[in-house]
Amino acid sequence: MNSMFKLCAGLLLLATTFYACDDQTETCDKAFRASVRMRFKYPRPIDGRVVDTTLPYVTIKSMMGDTVAKNQTGLTGVALPLNGVIDSTWYYFKADSTVLGDTILFRYKRHQQFISPGCGFATYYHLDTVITTRHAIDSIQIINKEVTNNEDIHLYLFY
Repeated sequence: MNSMFKLCAGLLLLATTFYACDDQTETCDKAFRASVRMRFKYPRPIDGRVVDTTLPYVTIKSMMGDTVAKNQTGLTGVALPLNGVIDSTWYYFKADSTVLGDTILFRYKRHQQFISPGCGFATYYHLDTVITTRHAIDSIQIINKEVTNNEDIHLYLFY
């Protein structure tokens, strides 16, 4: 009986050792880059009801000079990446070729979220403040301050 117990204990120890030594580094099959998503809104003059609107020729540039969109037509919304190194990001945003462009400043707090051994960490954001000039943009409404994925809507831009 004692040798049977030792055999079972040895097999259990051996199985546990193999499981613990298993390579748990899996391949990451997802991209974890959270972007702030916004929809364009417009209050109808007839009844004041707020509806989605389509902007005619959208141009968006980061303040670092990268062009996100250039004269894109038919946009009802956009997703913009936030800077993962500092706590603010600026964009130049022009809704139409005939109007002055606006600047939009996003201020936020960053935090790292562990995803998995294969994927590592992702940067998530908490929006503190969104500031804009008011050439074409009427106002901004923050819908969801937590930027943790690319599915949720975070802002409404009113024109």
